[in-house]
Amino acid sequence: MRKSAGLAMTDAHIALADKYVSENNIDKAIEILETAKAYDPTPIVLYKLALLYIDTKPEEAVDLFENVSRTNPAIVNFNIYKRLLFSLKMQFAY
Repeated sequence: MRKSAGLAMTDAHIALADKYVSENNIDKAIEILETAKAYDPTPIVLYKLALLYIDTKPEEAVDLFENVSRTNPAIVNFNIYKRLLFSLKMQFAY
């Protein structure tokens, strides 16, 4: 019972974060996903956070992408991850 309740809460947080993203309220979506991460850091929560952190916290996004890649690589869009790594590489080159 407890496991399914936790899963339902995680799903609710993800749905709410998706709603905020669709409204372009990225800060609120991040806040909701950070809350979900604190209770149940599932790969999908971490992946959605990584996507939202690409522009504001790219180093943290890389850490999250790497974590998800180790636990559930099937959900990772490696083209996005590769672009993020290339962007960071270019920043460090300058």
